[in-house]
Amino acid sequence: MSGNYNLNSGYGAAVAHAMTQKAQGAKVFMVAATAAAGRQVWQDLFPVDPDGINRYGITIDAVIGYTTASRGDVILVAPGHTESITAAAGIALDVAGVSVIGLGVGNNRPVITIASTDNAGTMTMSGNNTRLENIVIVTNDDALTNALVVTGDNCYIDIEHQDTSSAVEAATVVRLDTANNCYLKLKHLGFIAGNAGVSCVRLDGCSNVRIDIDQYGIYSTAIVEFVDVLSTNVVVNGNFYVSGTTDLSKNVVDTITGSIWSVKGFDSAAGMTFEGGSGNAVAAGDLSAIASNVTTIKGDVGGVDSATNVLGADDADNQFASTNVTSNRDGSILERLEAVYAAQVDDVAANLIGFDDANNVGSTSSVVANVDGTIVERLEALMDPLGGYDPVLGFRVTKTSDLADGAGVDNLFTVTGRCLITHLSGEVTTVIGGAATLKISDQTNTVDLCAATTIDTDAVGTMYHLDGVKAAVLNSGIAPVVGSTSLANGGYQPIIVGDAQAAITLAQVLDAADTGNIDWVLYYKPLVASANVVAAA
Repeated sequence: MSGNYNLNSGYGAAVAHAMTQKAQGAKVFMVAATAAAGRQVWQDLFPVDPDGINRYGITIDAVIGYTTASRGDVILVAPGHTESITAAAGIALDVAGVSVIGLGVGNNRPVITIASTDNAGTMTMSGNNTRLENIVIVTNDDALTNALVVTGDNCYIDIEHQDTSSAVEAATVVRLDTANNCYLKLKHLGFIAGNAGVSCVRLDGCSNVRIDIDQYGIYSTAIVEFVDVLSTNVVVNGNFYVSGTTDLSKNVVDTITGSIWSVKGFDSAAGMTFEGGSGNAVAAGDLSAIASNVTTIKGDVGGVDSATNVLGADDADNQFASTNVTSNRDGSILERLEAVYAAQVDDVAANLIGFDDANNVGSTSSVVANVDGTIVERLEALMDPLGGYDPVLGFRVTKTSDLADGAGVDNLFTVTGRCLITHLSGEVTTVIGGAATLKISDQTNTVDLCAATTIDTDAVGTMYHLDGVKAAVLNSGIAPVVGSTSLANGGYQPIIVGDAQAAITLAQVLDAADTGNIDWVLYYKPLVASANVVAAA
């Protein structure tokens, strides 16, 4: 291509840039009427090729004839260019791979006017992979059957269509006829008082089509209509306005039935968003209804005293019938609150926490003391000295020893970890059979916790007490008697027992085998995690 690319404020540079965007070997052509301003500039920029190919022409259809199929040729249409067609296929984009791109913005865009008088004039796109962009088509033939007919596959269309007046308008602006994999972006400027419009866009046997539409006017059938042969995988988006129709019924209509499609957009006549398709009816996403509902909810929650206000308002007696709510601990929030209220306030048999009256109905006398149980069971254990735990002394463990067991040694308690022994006492429940002494010993480490104490023929009810002084006999040296234990030194010293490596065994040790039984009671407090004392086997 020859010519000065810097001529006239860089027009040539723009053309050169367009060329570099296309495949190698593609050619760029120019359309500008002989009467166009700057005609000589266009001719200088687009002279005839050395091989005789014209690069400049005065009509779009003529220049399409200069192009070569599937080469990626580009036709630029000059700003302000106008053409008028009256015959069918008056402009035929029938060469595959060719792009027709209008230059200019707004009223400076190229304009094609269909001026037939018998509804015969049309522009067609039959070439596959073709492109039509930034072109304005004006219908000046009332009830024109089709302004643009597309039959090629993989076409890209981005155009604006204008009706001349409310008395001169197209019946159909764009017809996609077996045009697969096409993209259509259409802005249609119509009139709200017309009577010729039937369908803005018609689809006949198309697959995989995307439509973005900005439509204003009036149509008897629909903005987008499926006709003749069903179409599949058609997606429609945009802004829709059909004068006098506010029920969404004329946005998309499947006259042929069976087509597969979806639509989503804003209906300006109805003032609402909507969506739907072949799988689900078109329905409104009515923001005004949502706003109204939000206002209602806000009013109820915000303090309006009404029969539907389940949260209530700040007055003496809410109108909502909350007395009908049934107590249900697994139910709604209100039902669960009702259950809490019934359990914690009402004086009923199920209310174990109680009510402020002389004698609660709750049957707390049946609660069993359990230091590892519920709150009520643990409270019962605190009130029961034999319930397993004493707030002062700690956990309680018991063991009945048999003096005839073994050769004078009977294991009493197994201590795991380090524990503080706060109390250890015994009571004879079967008379001691003969002469013997008894001491408490750490059998595991062979450590005596007291000195040997004479228990010859002690009677039932005789009590023994470990005072914590290792050198002293049981009962601090006072002879054991039935029904009491005397502490000569005036107190009791708790002792710490335990082994960090293994459990130890506390046992009663006799100097000789004997007979009789002693019930031992031990209280302890754990000093390390998991420490405890249990009755020995």
